Amino acid sequence: MVLLPDGKMKSREGNVVDADQLADDMHQKAYEQISQRYPDLTQEQKHTRAEEVAMAAIKFYILNHQANKSFTFFPDTSLTFEGET
Repeated sequence: MVLLPDGKMKSREGNVVDADQLADDMHQKAYEQISQRYPDLTQEQKHTRAEEVAMAAIKFYILNHQANKSFTFFPDTSLTFEGET
């Protein structure tokens, strides 16, 4: 089970994550970091890189954990450009 930083997903309480919304949020965060690091890129290049980085960050973070154990997904940690991310 993948948990959220603010606790377990509970649909009855409205605490759920839509995959599309997660992807959009990760894209936005990646775009902001790429814009800071590479200001000379065009908008299109920044968006392309942000999409690739966001999807890779989600995949790597999930694959970096054992499938038979629950873990908490931290979006900001998954997008860290330093370390094992």
